[in-house]
Amino acid sequence: MGGNKEGCLPTTQSFCNLIYNTLEKHGAKIVLFSDIYKFFDGNLVLICTFLVIKTDIYLQISQKISNFAAKLTKKDNKMAITTFEKLQQMVERMGVVVTNEQERFYIYHEDILYPFLLIVFCHQGSARVLYDQVEMAHNKNEIAVVMPGHIVRQLECSDDYVFTRVAISKEMISYLQSQAFSHDYEKFHLTPVCQLNDEQAKHLLSIADLLGAVARHDYEDLSLRQQMLISLLSVGYEFLNYYRREIDKQLPPDKNTRLFNQFCALVVEHYRESKEVKFYADLLHISPRHFTRIFHDITNGMTPSGWIEQYVVTQAKLLIDTQKERSIKEISYLLGFPEPSSFHHFFKRVTGMTTKDYCKQLASSVTTDKL
Repeated sequence: MGGNKEGCLPTTQSFCNLIYNTLEKHGAKIVLFSDIYKFFDGNLVLICTFLVIKTDIYLQISQKISNFAAKLTKKDNKMAITTFEKLQQMVERMGVVVTNEQERFYIYHEDILYPFLLIVFCHQGSARVLYDQVEMAHNKNEIAVVMPGHIVRQLECSDDYVFTRVAISKEMISYLQSQAFSHDYEKFHLTPVCQLNDEQAKHLLSIADLLGAVARHDYEDLSLRQQMLISLLSVGYEFLNYYRREIDKQLPPDKNTRLFNQFCALVVEHYRESKEVKFYADLLHISPRHFTRIFHDITNGMTPSGWIEQYVVTQAKLLIDTQKERSIKEISYLLGFPEPSSFHHFFKRVTGMTTKDYCKQLASSVTTDKL
């Protein structure tokens, strides 16, 4: 359906209603719909995707899904995950990990670089975190979406803080992007937190419950596990995309905020290649001095060089913590340092301790946890 001659966009709702009413007359029902606008040969085109089945079959499938969900969710959805390393291992192995109604944080005042997508829903209480060095609050009925590559530091939470967490692997995200999601992700980088009402929260949590139940089954036990996870994530995403439509209307943000987010994304992509502010300022077509002033204002005093250093150190700690089979020499090359000595000097300057001391500290904390 192309744009009309007056330049107005076609009305998706009226178009859908026409199709919906026509199908109902023939005993069929739309069970999945997505739409997106694209330009082809200078014309704006509305692309709509429909999944249509007969109404009687739809009712049968709905009943089977309800019964299946009831059986799966009888199992306890709570999972004791007390370390970031354990969570990462589970995400890599399972693709999707859901922990329901976890109480309080288990890591405080430590920068965490998430290599996977993280969705956190607050049931009650409140928390404060640093998201890419910008302080944010997380309150009741708020859902936060942290895309891979962002740094989060958990500052504090109230005694009654309870949250549900959904972690999704990069591999699963890539599959979703190519198969299901019809909307861009930039909005989650810019505004990760969305306020929900009680009904909206109930809808998304019910999807998270079923998602967790499916995720805990292996492929032999549940042959359609991958397809079911993709379907549930797609449905959850479309709900969230609809719920945050008022926030999205306000995008893009001011120019400086967009510049900051572009810088963060560039560091994630190029930190192995360069750790110099000038490299990123050139990519952003801005002078290093001017960019430093903008960065200072947005982050309440932090410098872009400090942010780059913090990101690289967090990535280094993540590799040391989770890839124990690698030597420090290998890790230094993975991080883009020309020589291991350069990495040792960098790590000591930024953290105040040598890599050897950090490894000892890490081994000591692991021993204490086992006790």
